[in-house]
Amino acid sequence: MKQYLLFDLDRTLWDFDGNADRTYRAMFEEFDIQSLCHADYETFHERYKVINDVLWESYRNGTLTKELLAIRRFSYTLAAFGCDADSPEIVRLSNRMSDYYVEEGTRQTGLMPGAREVLEWLDTQRDHFVMAVITNGFSEAQLPKMKTAGIDRYFDYFFLSEDLGYMKPDRRFFDAAIAKMGARPEQCLVIGDDYKVDILGAMAAGIPQMWYNPGGVTLPETSAQPTYEIRKLEEMKEMLPSGAQASSLHLQSETMQEKSNSRVKNLDVQKQHRRDLRKKGTAAEAVLWSMIRARKIEGLQFRRQYSVENSILDFYCPSLKLAIELDGDYHYHDDMYEQDYLRDKTLWEKYSIKTLRYENRIVFECPRFIFEDIIKEKERQERGEHTPPSFGHPL
Repeated sequence: MKQYLLFDLDRTLWDFDGNADRTYRAMFEEFDIQSLCHADYETFHERYKVINDVLWESYRNGTLTKELLAIRRFSYTLAAFGCDADSPEIVRLSNRMSDYYVEEGTRQTGLMPGAREVLEWLDTQRDHFVMAVITNGFSEAQLPKMKTAGIDRYFDYFFLSEDLGYMKPDRRFFDAAIAKMGARPEQCLVIGDDYKVDILGAMAAGIPQMWYNPGGVTLPETSAQPTYEIRKLEEMKEMLPSGAQASSLHLQSETMQEKSNSRVKNLDVQKQHRRDLRKKGTAAEAVLWSMIRARKIEGLQFRRQYSVENSILDFYCPSLKLAIELDGDYHYHDDMYEQDYLRDKTLWEKYSIKTLRYENRIVFECPRFIFEDIIKEKERQERGEHTPPSFGHPL
């Protein structure tokens, strides 16, 4: 079964900042902006970036049209240096600058470090991966610059917000894209540099994410953590399965799973609490741990008292992203039932972690039920099946 890789374009594959800087410098000279604004390039460009970011946010929110964005990012910047943004002369100049930016910008060919190497490697894995680009950029710029840079040939699909009718991070953008490919969320992986736009958008759609974070930005502990995180694009070659293993994006080595999730799981602030829970664990937990520890079930490695954000799981298998919970009588009160439901739902929707719940007595009366469920889940994932669990319902 093929897997679907959805790449953001700007700052993930195409070197937006480097290419844009070359374009802006050429434009600054072409239109003699220094004489008009009495400012050097660096001063003008810094002001432009602030204004452009604000206008792009308005465009993503649907409060500004594409046409106005294309003009106002220049007219408002000129106005910041004393020009009249509404004067006919400045409006005409802004239109010319906008056209120049698109035309000159699409001639730039710079890619992010390692981008071409990774794309060429993925091209050798065509039997296993379907490649797509997902972008909020304008169609008149995005497709031509991919062709100029020679990377359009690596992709099977091109999804632009203009065509889909929604913009990242709106989950409807992602829903529409995977629907057009005939894929399911769990078969896909979104790769992007923008945490807010790419990663949170994919999370909302239930799609695993790979955050390209070359600057090493540290997220607050309270932030939702991406499924994977990389500093260099070349790391994808280690983290993505290849050959026969590429039938499932979930068949990662446990070492890479642990590394990629290190910021969300087993937080240091919970270390003592996890230790206390191990010492005070129930008899059912101790018995089940003796049965599944040291890879006794199909060679699978389980962790005991494993934390994910503020939740501490009784048992967790990283390679399957599978949690095992043993429930005592107090879990059957209405308030606990609701808490368990919400926790299981959150683990699945944010981190694709499936939770299987059992009454304590199952460990003593028929533990094979638990073993069989674990094995069945492993076999389903090997077939590329990742079905949602029932939330908060002990078996």
